[in-house]
Amino acid sequence: MAEAPAGPRGWKLFFRLPSDAMANGTNPLMLLDELRALGDAHIVARTNDVPSLEELVATECHVGWDVTLIGEISRDDIEDVFIFVMDDMTLDIEPLSAEPASLAEPVIADPAVVPTSAPVVVEVDGSSAGVRPAAKAGESVRVPAERLDALMDRVGELVIAQSRLSQLAHGGVDLLLRSVSEEIERLTSELRDTMMMLRMVPVASLFGRFRRLVHDLARDTGKAIELVTEGEATEIDKTVIERLFDPLVHIVRNSCDHGVEPGRYVIPLTAVEECLELSLEEDMRSRGRSFITLRDRLVPFLRLRDMFATGTRPDTYQKIVVVTTGTDRVGLVVDQIIGNHQTVIKPMSSLHADVANFAGATILGDGGVALILDIAQLVATAQPKEERLRAAG
Repeated sequence: MAEAPAGPRGWKLFFRLPSDAMANGTNPLMLLDELRALGDAHIVARTNDVPSLEELVATECHVGWDVTLIGEISRDDIEDVFIFVMDDMTLDIEPLSAEPASLAEPVIADPAVVPTSAPVVVEVDGSSAGVRPAAKAGESVRVPAERLDALMDRVGELVIAQSRLSQLAHGGVDLLLRSVSEEIERLTSELRDTMMMLRMVPVASLFGRFRRLVHDLARDTGKAIELVTEGEATEIDKTVIERLFDPLVHIVRNSCDHGVEPGRYVIPLTAVEECLELSLEEDMRSRGRSFITLRDRLVPFLRLRDMFATGTRPDTYQKIVVVTTGTDRVGLVVDQIIGNHQTVIKPMSSLHADVANFAGATILGDGGVALILDIAQLVATAQPKEERLRAAG
């Protein structure tokens, strides 16, 4: 028997971003460009949810998109486009029908049957929430969030009614009534626990929103920013997740804008003995030795760029700041000496108490944060070099 000819391969998908997507750093046009890069793309916008001009907020996203993709494209390729926003968006992906007629034009939703405001939808499988790849039938069910809230209210009322029944049963002498009351109490307790589990959402659904934000901030600021999160499997109530989002966005943005700049440090003025210029030629000659001759005495120096792994290129005219503690001295190679500033030293937090070479932190006049170098620790780091120099001569 001859096989039927296979039609063009591809996918039909619909996606809608959350209304605050653009405020959080997601650009829908970039997502559409990435989809176009996968293959032949036909895109139609769903604008039925766009409010009137008087009610429109420019930073909110109210548009959804129907996309028909034609080509040898895997489902994973499509999901990779939305990897940074998967946890908070609506995304439906279906294989493209083999009939040629289905390829003539993209699927356009009938405005008459599309609801004017799509419900907030969560996927409930006992342990996770958010948009996920299609699951097998029976493994999960998608329920509007407001229905979960209504069900939780009914469970709360049931717990109150059960408590009243328990008081009545234990106040009387009817053993059968007491037995039924205890059974209902057990079932109510299990129902409440199950309901609480349905409302629990892994914090990974919250952390995932920041990846695109940090990616775009790193691109816009030119900074090397790495976002590290831990405890993604921890589950908390979905209402708490929603209330945590805005404060955490502020923290992430503030950290990216005013975080510690690579190579920006403060040296206590009382420890500074003098400053010298280290030319490129002298720097090249000193490679492998890392010491200078200062008034007939060899002084070891440390390259802060290498010590703190800034990953940036050295300045053409570097400086050596010679610092002392007691009778010991060491040179610190820096790119620039910005100036003399009056600062208020803040102690390191308990989370950073074990970080070596820093005595504290301060806020500079421009709002940036700089770390205070621990001169005694740095001198101790250089002492082995100095001892070898003394032994050599």
